Amino acid sequence: MSADYVKRATVQVATDESMATVLGLVGTETRQKVIELIVPALAEYPDVAAAAAVAAEDAVDVALAAERIVRARTVDSTPDDDAVFGQTVKGSGRLLIGWARNGNLSKWTRKFFRQQVAGIIEVPKIPGVFFVERTKSGRATRIIYDDGRQEFPGLIGGEEAGGGGVSYTETVGSDTYLMNVTTGLRTKVVPVDRTKLAVLGSSTMNKMLDNGAWAAWATPLGATPIDLATGGMCAEQILAQFSRPLVTNASVTIPTSGSVSVTSTNVPSTVFGPFSWTGTLGGVAGTMSKPNGTTSGPWTFTPTSNPGSPVVVPAGSVFVPTLASAKDGVVILNLGKNNFTAVGGGTTDPALVFEMTKGAYEFASATGKYALVVGHFIDTNTPESDASRTRIEAYNSLCRDYFGARYIGMKEYLTSAQVWTDTGLTPDSADLAQQALGNKPPQLSLYTSGSYPSGTVDPLHMNPVAETAVIQNLIGPYLTVTLNWMET
Repeated sequence: MSADYVKRATVQVATDESMATVLGLVGTETRQKVIELIVPALAEYPDVAAAAAVAAEDAVDVALAAERIVRARTVDSTPDDDAVFGQTVKGSGRLLIGWARNGNLSKWTRKFFRQQVAGIIEVPKIPGVFFVERTKSGRATRIIYDDGRQEFPGLIGGEEAGGGGVSYTETVGSDTYLMNVTTGLRTKVVPVDRTKLAVLGSSTMNKMLDNGAWAAWATPLGATPIDLATGGMCAEQILAQFSRPLVTNASVTIPTSGSVSVTSTNVPSTVFGPFSWTGTLGGVAGTMSKPNGTTSGPWTFTPTSNPGSPVVVPAGSVFVPTLASAKDGVVILNLGKNNFTAVGGGTTDPALVFEMTKGAYEFASATGKYALVVGHFIDTNTPESDASRTRIEAYNSLCRDYFGARYIGMKEYLTSAQVWTDTGLTPDSADLAQQALGNKPPQLSLYTSGSYPSGTVDPLHMNPVAETAVIQNLIGPYLTVTLNWMET
C-alpha cells in the first residue's frame, strides 16, 4: 500500500467525520501498524486539527458503529486457505475481504459480495466519486472514484491494497467502458468537455450571462458559457432546450413554405415573455417560438429551410433541442424560480421541479456527473409568511439533501456577512433587516427607478456588483477549488 494513499485517506477521515473510512491492511499487518503509518503522515499536514491522530485511531470503531462496512462477521477460520485477507476487528466481529494469489478476489469474497449487493440503490453523488454501491440497508459495499480507483469500505483501496476488484475497464473501438463484474452493468466512460459551461436558468442566470459576468470568469479557464437561460421562463421551458424536450400532442404537417402551429402538454406555451429555441422536428431543423407572452395559444415551428414536400409529424414526436449537445460539459442548474413565484404557466410544486432538476442532472452525460445545482435566493421584501418563500425553501432543501456537495446556495451567501466583505459595501439597517428575514438585501439589488438608497428597488434581481460576487466568490471557487472541476 502506498504511503500517499494512506495519507489521503487519513486526512479525509481526520478532517471530515462524515466520510469516516475503515482503516485496515492486507495480510498480517495489524491495526497498530496502520496507526504507526498514520501518525507520521499527519505531521506533514499542519493544517489538520490537533485531534486528527485520535480521530484516525478511532476510525475503525466509528465506521463500525455507523455501519459503514458491509457487515461485521464472526468467523473461526479463514474461508479460503489459499488467499490473503484484510480485516477490520471489533471484538470478535471481522469483515474479511480476500484476494487469491493471482490477484483476483477470492471465491468466498465474490460470493459474499454477490449476496450483499442484491438490490443496490442509488445514492446522492459526491465530488470525485463515479459510483457507489450500497445495500438496501444503506451499507456501502464499494466506491469507484472518477480516476478509476476503487475502495471497499473495510479496507483502504481495493487495487492499491494489493488486490483485484469487481470492476475493470474495457475498450471497444475508441470507447472505454467500466464493466461491473458484481452487477453485470457496463457503463461507457464519457470524458467531460471543460470547454463547455452550460448555464441553465431564468433571469438570474440570464443577466449574469448578458452582462459578461460568466464569461469574465470562464474565459480565462478556457471555457465558453453556453446560454440556456431566459428571463421569465419556468423550468419546463428552460429544460425543453436540454433534458426535457417538447413532445407534440397532435399530428402536424411541416409545409413547403412558412411555419406551422405546434401544441404540447409537457411544455406550457403560456409564458411570461417571448421565448424561442432551436432543434429538429420530424428531421427538419428549425426554431420553436412563442412571441406573444402570457396569452394562451400554440407554439410556432419555423423551419430553417422548408422541405421540398410536406412532412407529416405524428403526435408524440419530440422536438430535439440543439443545445442538448452541451450535456457533456460542466452544467449549472438554477431551475424553477418563476415556478415558485407563479410567473408563467409552469407547475408551482417544489417536488415536481425537483424531479425535473434530477432529470437534468441525470441527463448530464460526463462520467462523474459534472452538474452543479444552484439554489435560489428569496426576493427582496418577501413577507415572512409567503407562498413563494415556502416553495423556494422546500425546493432548496430537497436539492441540498439529494445533491449534497453538488449543491450550493445563493440564499445563504446573499444573507451572510461575507457578501459585504466580497462586494466592499457597507450594509445599512434595511439591508440587515432583509437579510434577517432571509431575503436579498436592497443594496445588492437592481433598481427599477432611481438608485440606492432612495430609488425603487427591483425585488427580483441582483445588481451587477452582486452578480459578480456570486460568480467570483461563490460559484467560481466552488467549481475550481472545492469540486476541482475546472482547471485554474
